[in-house]
Amino acid sequence: MINDTQYKLFYPMMEKVPRMYCSTPKVLEQGTPLKPIVDYTASIGYNTSRYLADILGKVVGKTEHHVKNSQHLASALEGITVHEDEMLNSHDVVSLFTNTPVSKALEVIKERL
Repeated sequence: MINDTQYKLFYPMMEKVPRMYCSTPKVLEQGTPLKPIVDYTASIGYNTSRYLADILGKVVGKTEHHVKNSQHLASALEGITVHEDEMLNSHDVVSLFTNTPVSKALEVIKERL
């Protein structure tokens, strides 16, 4: 449920659409891929996106599996032994949101909130 103030905040009053551009190409990567960036600042969906980001921000980093940066990962892995019948697996995150099933993401968000 949202109140009248929130409704007025979320109701689209602007005509500015989000702007999409690409990051500086990584010339050392095969195929010199461009990474798309969407700038929502002051756009039609900005207020709604900001509101949702504030809500979801409260649950980010609250699990034992959250890693802040490479130093945090290195300290978390320090002292861990990978046995012969085990495998340490890591994933390079590429297009994270397009690869995450929406239904599963919503289920996790609902559970966390």
